[in-house]
Amino acid sequence: MKKIGLIVNPIAGMGGSVGLKGTDNAAAEAFRRGAIPRAGNRAKAALSELLSIKEELFVYTCQGSMGGDIAGELGFRTVMKPEALDGLNSVGKRASMDGGMLPGPLFGTGAEDTKSLAEWLLKEEVDLILFAGGDGTARDVYQAVELSACCVGIPAGVKIHSPVYAKNPKAAGQLALLWLTGKVSMTREEEVLDIDEEQYRREQINTRLYGYLKIPKERSFTQNRKAPTPLSDAAAIDSIACEMVRQMEPDTFYIIGAGTTTRGVLDILGLKNSLIGVDLVYII
Repeated sequence: MKKIGLIVNPIAGMGGSVGLKGTDNAAAEAFRRGAIPRAGNRAKAALSELLSIKEELFVYTCQGSMGGDIAGELGFRTVMKPEALDGLNSVGKRASMDGGMLPGPLFGTGAEDTKSLAEWLLKEEVDLILFAGGDGTARDVYQAVELSACCVGIPAGVKIHSPVYAKNPKAAGQLALLWLTGKVSMTREEEVLDIDEEQYRREQINTRLYGYLKIPKERSFTQNRKAPTPLSDAAAIDSIACEMVRQMEPDTFYIIGAGTTTRGVLDILGLKNSLIGVDLVYII
């Protein structure tokens, strides 16, 4: 029997979905603005790729929204972490201080809870740790396991710079299946990167390398490393942006996504862009 560890950060991506440029220190405000948890559905999409070996697999996780609910819904045999997670963890406490509270089912979703679950999975010697979240979640997993376990990230956050994540949830599940069935047996070390969200909200990008996680060696399923665009690319970005603006038609709304290249478009239009999220522009 194979053993897979499952960690879900259920609040991942919620801040960015309502224009908060991340969820760090902003969980309660994200809920106030109507953000809907989506990380669970993405984890479910990944885990569904393992249904073909369900009878040969145990899912090690914890009760509730950090993994147990999803594994149980899909009918996997589960082994639950015996110790309960802290119901009012660091995320819940921050939310309280900010004047709001997280819903009860999402308690137990702070960094310390992720680390605690990852440490337990390491002790249980699971064959693979599958975790859903963003760069902050990858950082928490790294701090708990470093290079002691093979991992695959399910992208669920808004800001993902770390190449430990698969291209999408389905790809994460497919890569996990290849590893668990022995079709991929070698690993490689990939960077765990994260940005300072407080600086990000001030339109400043500060990407930091925290360490490395070991992932299955199959590049076609995982994301490429993201980094701030070098100054040498400025001319190319300007050229692309000029052509995009040239093709814009009057009396039309345009949705402009996040990123350095799209920022060039708004620079030409004389508008300020959002580093995370989207901008709606109306051409007169």
